[in-house]
Amino acid sequence: MLTGPEAMPVFSDTTVTPAQKRDIIAHITTVRAEPNPGRFSLGRVGPVTEGLVAFLGGIAILVFVAIWITMKRREA
Repeated sequence: MLTGPEAMPVFSDTTVTPAQKRDIIAHITTVRAEPNPGRFSLGRVGPVTEGLVAFLGGIAILVFVAIWITMKRREA
């Protein structure tokens, strides 16, 4: 909040008071302690990450099923 990493703006004591900064930090630490709503943490990035993992997992299952069906036809 004091130096502003990368593209984050700098919040001096005139913009955000030290008490407000403490409240923001307390809120962030409280949110970190709560359970994940999607059940898997995956870096706590959000539901997009979990959806991507589910999508890629589904595609992988479909590929393995297609390979399995192709192998069964070769045996017959």
